[in-house]
Parts: sequence; structure tokens; C-alpha cells
Amino acid sequence: VKRIKKQADNLYLVNYANTAFSKLLFQELEKCKAPKYVQFYSTDWTLPAAKIKEYMQQGYKIVYEYIDDLNPHLAGTDELPVNVKE
Repeated sequence: VKRIKKQADNLYLVNYANTAFSKLLFQELEKCKAPKYVQFYSTDWTLPAAKIKEYMQQGYKIVYEYIDDLNPHLAGTDELPVNVKE
């Protein structure tokens, strides 16, 4: 999606690559009292552990989708990146 797309009541798909939009969205979400979740996959090698901890400290629940063995050969690399190991 370009920015945000409503999937159902209280369920939205958001493109966080737009950092300005992402910042505004998180400011608004802080005001929201409803449960908040962050979903990411084991194949997402770009999300650092520190960011996940930050989400948790802000009250977000984490949905972690574990897809495959964390094996560097499956990803075509020699070693797993540090942020994946964390």
C-alpha cells in the first residue's frame, strides 16, 4: 500500500517505509486506548531487536511469524545478520 489501507473494522495495513507518515501515525496511536499489535516475520532481516523492545515498552503486543529455519544458506548468505540473531 502507498500509506494506509483499511482491511476491516479496527484493522489497517500500513506502509512504514514512509517515515514522515509513520511518525504521524504513531503519534496518533499513542492516544488510542485499544490494543495495538506489531506483526513481523522471521524473514524480515531489517527490524532490529531494539525496535521490537521499543514497541513492547509502548504497550504493543508482538505477533512473530516464524516461517523457516533461521539458516543463512536459505537466505543465500554466509552468516545470519546480527539483528536476526538478536
